[in-house]
Amino acid sequence: MTVDALMNWVGRQAGTVPVHLRTMGDEQPEGVILSLLAVNPLASFEANALRLELTYRLTVRLADPVAAHDLLCAIAFAAIGAPDLPAQDGVRARALELLTPAEARLRHGPPAEPCLHLVVTLERAREGAKALPVRERVLHTTQTVPRRAADAER
Repeated sequence: MTVDALMNWVGRQAGTVPVHLRTMGDEQPEGVILSLLAVNPLASFEANALRLELTYRLTVRLADPVAAHDLLCAIAFAAIGAPDLPAQDGVRARALELLTPAEARLRHGPPAEPCLHLVVTLERAREGAKALPVRERVLHTTQTVPRRAADAER
């Protein structure tokens, strides 16, 4: 699924540092930790698509705090220019989004330690037939609108 693609992307940025997916109540091991904070459905303007927005908190725990902060900054820079994650099982992930600290605090409360908030937007084709195109004019008007002469004063 897309979680694997996200973990692989983070793993490529982290190099030899292990990447872990955290669930509630787990002790945080050393390495890069991804925690799922929110799953939000998004409005889709396309009739044949379903969209979800997953928000992950990404923290780095290393014995050396300078190395941890450097790795966090490197992942942040990579997330700014990240391409779409590869599609898996018919689900396509759009480019990663990095929340600003103020927006993350507003949505998810203050973090306990330095972290990033990554947003992954997932899109899956909806089952069913597509709507046929509209072939006749829907809006009819009988009102005439007076036009202003090009040289008229305003």
